[in-house]
Amino acid sequence: MIMVCCSMAELFVHYKVIWIGFKAAGRQISASLHEMLQKRGKHSAFLARRAEAQRKADEDLIEDPAPASEQVPTIFWVS
Repeated sequence: MIMVCCSMAELFVHYKVIWIGFKAAGRQISASLHEMLQKRGKHSAFLARRAEAQRKADEDLIEDPAPASEQVPTIFWVS
């Protein structure tokens, strides 16, 4: 019970980081859906706005100094 309470408290304390992660995931999903719709010749104003927000957020990111050949492949850390 102590471990569960500690985990819940930790999540509560870091709610801002979790919220930022959910927002970033939502923007990325919207950008992907927008791109898919554009390939099919369709348009969604909502997804277009979200894709633009994702593009602006991507401009603010700091570039990773490690080249792709030195990074851990996604399949290794996702599983």
